[in-house]
Amino acid sequence: ISGDGLTNKDGVTMKFAVARLQQQHGQPFFLAAGFTKPHLPWNAPQRFYDMHPLDEIKLPELKADDMVDIPPLGVDMAHTVEDTVFNDHQKLVDAGWVGSATQGYLATLSYADMLIGMVLDALDASPYKDNTIVVLWGDHGWHLGEKEHWRKHALWEEATNTSLIYVVPGVTDKTPNSGAVSDAPVSLMSIYPTLVKLTGVPDADAHGDEVTPLLSCPNLAWDKPVLSAYKPGNYAVRDTRYRYIRYSDGSEELYDHQEDPKEWDNRADDPALAEAKAKLLAVVPKDPAPTVGAPMPGQGD
Repeated sequence: ISGDGLTNKDGVTMKFAVARLQQQHGQPFFLAAGFTKPHLPWNAPQRFYDMHPLDEIKLPELKADDMVDIPPLGVDMAHTVEDTVFNDHQKLVDAGWVGSATQGYLATLSYADMLIGMVLDALDASPYKDNTIVVLWGDHGWHLGEKEHWRKHALWEEATNTSLIYVVPGVTDKTPNSGAVSDAPVSLMSIYPTLVKLTGVPDADAHGDEVTPLLSCPNLAWDKPVLSAYKPGNYAVRDTRYRYIRYSDGSEELYDHQEDPKEWDNRADDPALAEAKAKLLAVVPKDPAPTVGAPMPGQGD
């Protein structure tokens, strides 16, 4: 992307959102702005690469024997991706491209951050500043070599953990909520029911757990595990402390994030964690293709 980065697809999206915020609206409105970056390809104006000099980039901490306790399906998932851009972590390491790849990721993140900032600046300059709910999220996380893996296409923390930020006038701006961070695991499926709750729009079919209690009290005890899936029969369940992964062949992984935040020690066979594993296993669907409209395990009452 050359020039100022404002004439490509993401730049046009930013301008569209800004223009709508500069218009007069006589009734409540919904505005969505979806940016492709930092999605591949990792191209952005040069100044965003300059923000992250190669010699200053801190690469993820990796464990040499990290895959020895991973089931074969998990290893296959780590080493097989949907295209040939990042299909061999060791080749990237041997070619010396890990730093450059990480720089590209960081550059496109900074580029997307600029565009989002322009939209928020337009909101702050508009009549809607004090009565508009803002939700910012990404669709998935990203591996930069952790678990010998690049991209998403996996069920570990790096792939399934993403950004989710709410700004709700009269709620999140109240002390001590302003700028607060909640460690409660929540699903992106919570966004719609949460907006329904906040706006008072009736919708009995809003699937997912709304999270308005966490917006008012970020440190609230939260005992609602979150389910993720990738390819038929493979699931991950995350609660406030543990991540449990069950593959389609019944093989398992279990990580204690209090002791092992990098997920280096698979404790699925540890008797001391049998109770924690059983609790998360109960959330895994018995049918990989449930009836449309049926509540997912662990969702709602």
